[in-house]
Amino acid sequence: MNRSLLAALHWLADDEASTIVRGKLEHPSLDATQRVSWLVADLPYGADAGQRLADMVGSNERRVVALGIALHEQGSLGRALKRVPAATLSRLIELLAPITQTERALGGHLVTPADERNDTVLALVNLLAADPQAAAATELQRLQDLPRMQPWRDHLRYSVLSQQSVAREAGYAHPSPREAALTLANQAPANQADLMALTLDHLIDIERHLRGGASSGLRLYWKDSANGAKLPKDENDCRNLLLDRLFDRLTLLGVHVVPEGLAANDKRADLRIEFTASGKPLAVPIEIKKEDHKNLWLAWRDQLQALYANDPAADGHGIYLVLWFGHKPRSAPGGARPASAKDLQQQLTQLVPAKDRARLAVCVLDLSLPAQAPGKPRKVL
Repeated sequence: MNRSLLAALHWLADDEASTIVRGKLEHPSLDATQRVSWLVADLPYGADAGQRLADMVGSNERRVVALGIALHEQGSLGRALKRVPAATLSRLIELLAPITQTERALGGHLVTPADERNDTVLALVNLLAADPQAAAATELQRLQDLPRMQPWRDHLRYSVLSQQSVAREAGYAHPSPREAALTLANQAPANQADLMALTLDHLIDIERHLRGGASSGLRLYWKDSANGAKLPKDENDCRNLLLDRLFDRLTLLGVHVVPEGLAANDKRADLRIEFTASGKPLAVPIEIKKEDHKNLWLAWRDQLQALYANDPAADGHGIYLVLWFGHKPRSAPGGARPASAKDLQQQLTQLVPAKDRARLAVCVLDLSLPAQAPGKPRKVL
C-alpha cells in the first residue's frame, strides 16, 4: 500500500487525491497501521493532518515505527512534505527522533527499518534547515531545547545555523547605486558588510599604532603582579580600553560603539557597532576573548554566530576579536599551541566554514610586549 498505491497519489490532481484520502480515512474498518499510512498520505492536502497523525500515533512505539515506514515508503520526503508547514515537520521529528539512533551502523549490512528511519529524521530536519521562513527557525530552536532531543542536539545546532544562512541569503537585498557609491568613496557604511570592514580596518590600525609607537600604549593592557612580573589585564579591562579607542575613531563617522549590546535571546555581545543607513539599522556584534579563555576555540560558533550574529540588524555579520599576549595561550583542540598572533588567527579562521567567512571575521590583536634589550629580560609568569 505504501510503496505502490499511496506513493502514486502525487500523479493525481490535488483535489482528486485529497477526495480519495479523506474518503478512505472515514472508513472505521482501517486498523491502526493502515490509518497511520493514510494520514501520512493526507499530509500535503489536509491542514489538520499533522495534528491528527500526532494524536493517532501518540507515544505508541509500534505506531511511531509505522509512521517512519510510511514516510519512507511513500516517498513523501523529497516531494509532498515540501508543502507541509514547519510545525508539522517539527512534530514528525519529535515523534520519530527519540526512538531513532543518530548514526547508522558502519560496515556492510542489510538496510534495516531503523536505518531508513534515521534517513527519514535527517531528511525532515534538512527540510526545516532549507526553509528560509521564520517558522522553520522557531521550530528548529524548539526541537533543540527539548530534553528528549538530546541525542540529536549537535545535528540540530548545526541545522539552526544552516537555516540562518538560508534565511539571510533569501532576504539579501543588493545595495542601491547610492549605497555602492558611498562604499567605494569610503564614506558612511552602506550595509553590514561595509560596517564590519570599517570596524576591522580601525582595529588593525589601532594595533599598528600600539605597536609602532611608544610601548606605553601596549603597557596599558598589562598589569604588575605582586612580585613585579607583568601579567595581561582582565578581559573586561582590555575591552574597555579598546572601546575608548574605537569610540574616538568611529563617532566621527556617526557610528556608535556600545558595550555589552543586548543581542538575541537576551544574550549580550562584548561590543556592538551600530549605524543607521537610509533609515535601516545596521549592527556588527563583537565577541572578545583572551588567548587563554576556556572557550577560545568555540566561542566564534557557540556565542558569536549562534547568539549574536542572528540579530536581524546584524544579518549574520560579526567579529570574533581575540587578544594575544603571548602568555599561556590555550592549545587548539588538536593539541597544537599557537606560536604567534598570526598563527592563532590562521587557525581560528580555518575553523569557520568557508561559506561563513564573508560574514564572520576573525581578528587577533597582538598586544604582546616587545622584546627587552639584551641583559634586561622581561619577567613573565
